[in-house]
Amino acid sequence: MKRRLVALTIFFVSLIILAGCKPIFINGGTVSDANAIDNNSGKYEIGDLINLTGQTQVTLKVNKLAVYQFYSYSSVGYSSKYEISDNSIVSCIDSKTDYKHPEAMKPGSSGGDEATGTFVFKALKPGKTTIVIKDLYRGNVKNENKIEITVLD
Repeated sequence: MKRRLVALTIFFVSLIILAGCKPIFINGGTVSDANAIDNNSGKYEIGDLINLTGQTQVTLKVNKLAVYQFYSYSSVGYSSKYEISDNSIVSCIDSKTDYKHPEAMKPGSSGGDEATGTFVFKALKPGKTTIVIKDLYRGNVKNENKIEITVLD
């Protein structure tokens, strides 16, 4: 049991590191009702965030934050990853997971829990870039969401 928990922890941390995001785990809730997200340079209120979920084209101002939410159930094999065509224009600054039943994720618990995953992106400088979100099932791409981003001063 302990080996499984350690293996799962290593797996999730590795995924986050590969995605280029710093992990933030908040028990319960979603981006819409979380108080703030910390990006190492201060807290950002939810009103400061633009929702990218379901969008195909978005215009942001420099330093504006945007979020993309996705279904996650890692013990079953559901997850998402992202690719940014130009990281100098937009960058992923945070990632978080809100578990549906956070008590099920405590050490010593067996299995996993379904969750809402969130990527937080920041507009860094004017220009155009594309974010592609890939929804995965057991490592295979099941859906791609392409979002064209224009960043203005």
